[in-house]
Amino acid sequence: MGEVIYSKINVITQDKGDIFKLLTKDSTGFNKFGEAYYSNINFNEIKGWKKHLKMQCILIPVSGDVDVVTYNLESNQFEKFNLNIKDPYRLVIPPNIIFAFKGNEISNCMLNIGNILHDPEESLTYNLNEFKYNW
Repeated sequence: MGEVIYSKINVITQDKGDIFKLLTKDSTGFNKFGEAYYSNINFNEIKGWKKHLKMQCILIPVSGDVDVVTYNLESNQFEKFNLNIKDPYRLVIPPNIIFAFKGNEISNCMLNIGNILHDPEESLTYNLNEFKYNW
């Protein structure tokens, strides 16, 4: 099973507005492109738990503040990461890691870059109560 990678996004500060270099072909954890989509998360709402069997997900903050919690079945451990635009990081979640996320602001949006096309047969969705995490 692969490791979750939490890495800083390069911000190029400019007088007329900053540039956020989200991802390059050389970025740690990037292996290929399958699809990209936005996911909105309402304030205090939790989306998840989800486990992809084949897809690697790269999560990048677009707006707001989102807590992402991963759960590794092998080690039986949770790990919490924060994604926000003020201190931007990118989170690479390999296949077979369970994850969920919670919106901390009124408007929260994440970009998900998958390495394969969406296939409903390659992922599992779990009930929120199935894993005991204190949000």
